[in-house]
Amino acid sequence: MNKAKRRWSKYGVRHWHRWLGLGSMIFLVFLSITGIALNHLSDLRLEQRYVRTGWLLDWYGIETPLVEASYAVEEHRATLLGERLYFNEEQVADGIEMLIGAIASPQFIVIASNDSLILLTHSGALVERMLLSGQVSSGAQAIGQVGEAIVLLSEEVIYQSDGQVVNFAVASNINYSDVSWSLASDVPSNQLEELYDNYRGTGITAARLIADLHSGRLFTRAGPIAIDVVGVLLIALSVLGVILWLKGRSRRHTGIGRR
Repeated sequence: MNKAKRRWSKYGVRHWHRWLGLGSMIFLVFLSITGIALNHLSDLRLEQRYVRTGWLLDWYGIETPLVEASYAVEEHRATLLGERLYFNEEQVADGIEMLIGAIASPQFIVIASNDSLILLTHSGALVERMLLSGQVSSGAQAIGQVGEAIVLLSEEVIYQSDGQVVNFAVASNINYSDVSWSLASDVPSNQLEELYDNYRGTGITAARLIADLHSGRLFTRAGPIAIDVVGVLLIALSVLGVILWLKGRSRRHTGIGRR
C-alpha cells in the first residue's frame, strides 16, 4: 500500500464518520429529548409549569419591579408589583396602572385601581373586575367606607355605591372627613420576598425553556448557530454513512465476482 493510500485509510471516510458520530451523539440525544418534550407539551402540562430557578430567571433578564402600592384589608393585603395585582401572595389581576386602596364590605373584598374595581370573596377568589368608566367622572383617586357603604373620590367629588357595589352615584351628603379612607402601608419583609419569588416565577414557562433549549436560543446568538452546525454535521454523518455502505457493497460484489 503506497503512502497516499495509507493516509486515506488513516484519515478516510470511516475515520471521519466515527468521530463525527461520537461528537454529534450528545447533541442528537439532547435534541431528541427536548423534541419529545415539545411534542407532549399539553400531556406534561409544561405550559402551566413555571421556571423558578434564580440563575435561569437572571439569564432571561427577568427582574422584579418595585412595589407600586400596598394596602392592608382585614387580615389580608393587596399589593401592586409593576402592573400585576396580588392578593396576599396570589396574583388576581394584570394590567393595573395604579392601585388606590382596598376595602372590606359585607359581601366582598373591594380592591380599587384608578379605572376599575376588583371584587373578591373574603377567601380571595376573584368574582369580577368592574370598569369605572361611566360611573365616576374621570377615574378614582381614593376608596373608603362610610358604615357599610363603599365610596370613591374623583376630582374632589365623593361617589357612593349601592349595596351590591354595582352602581355609583354622587353623594352630596357625605363629607371627606366622614369617610374611613383606605391608606397605603409597607409590605412586611417576609411577605415581600414571597411576592418577588411569585412574580419572577410566573415569567418563564417550562414550555418556553424547552423550546429555547431545543432551538439554541437560550444560549444567546451563538446558540442557534451551534444548532445549525450540529444539523450540518448530522447531514455530513448521513452522507458519509451512505458512502461507507456503497463502498462495502462494492467490495462484496467484487469478492463474489472473483470467486
